[in-house]
This record gives sequence, C-alpha cells and structure tokens, in this order.
Amino acid sequence: MDSCPYPVRVSRGKVIDWAIQNYGQAVVLVMELISTTPEKVEIYLQLYPARNSTYLPPGLQVVVLNKSETSCMEEEARSADYWLQLHFDVQLTERFSVRLALGYTSITKAMQRRQRGFPP
Repeated sequence: MDSCPYPVRVSRGKVIDWAIQNYGQAVVLVMELISTTPEKVEIYLQLYPARNSTYLPPGLQVVVLNKSETSCMEEEARSADYWLQLHFDVQLTERFSVRLALGYTSITKAMQRRQRGFPP
C-alpha cells in the first residue's frame, strides 16, 4: 500500500537581491513542486517583483539548465511584466539548475533530490 497519495505539493520562495549591481532591484523566486507519481515531479518556477515594485526588472532572464549546463528553456521579462512562469517535468532523480540573470550579474542555483525522498 502506498503511504503517500499523489499529487503532493510543496512551495518555497526566496528573495533574490541584486543590491549594489542593479540599483537595489530584487525579485521573489517561487518554486512549486508537484509529485504526480513516485518517479515524476512537475515544477513551476515563478518570479515576482519585490520591494513594492509593480513590475519585474526589464531584461531579467530565468534559464533552466540540464545537468550538462545546457539551456532547456528560458524566459525574459519585458518592460511591463508583473510576473514570469516556467513549467516543466523532471524525473525524481534528475538534476537541473536555475539561472537568473540581470545585466552583467547572474545567479545559478543547482537543484537536486534530497536523500529523504520527496520533496526534491
């Protein structure tokens, strides 16, 4: 008998701040994980403006990289975007990275499965 009914959802958010390099611009990165089977996870990456900003910084890029650091998908904020979202599926053991870039500054975060099981 399966002890974990599907789907299972987990959401987490983090403020990404470019402070000095980009005049105090910050965004909120939200990742929602939805485990649909024991082997597969749907991922929603969402970016929102922070610090009372209405729009995302124009030119902000979000890039999903595979384990070989090759771009799998990307999106770029325009001048009046309230938010961005990328949606994709991964196998539970699959590794990937998320790169956020604004101007000459970029931040890359590797994502991998925790040893305890879901969430990755």
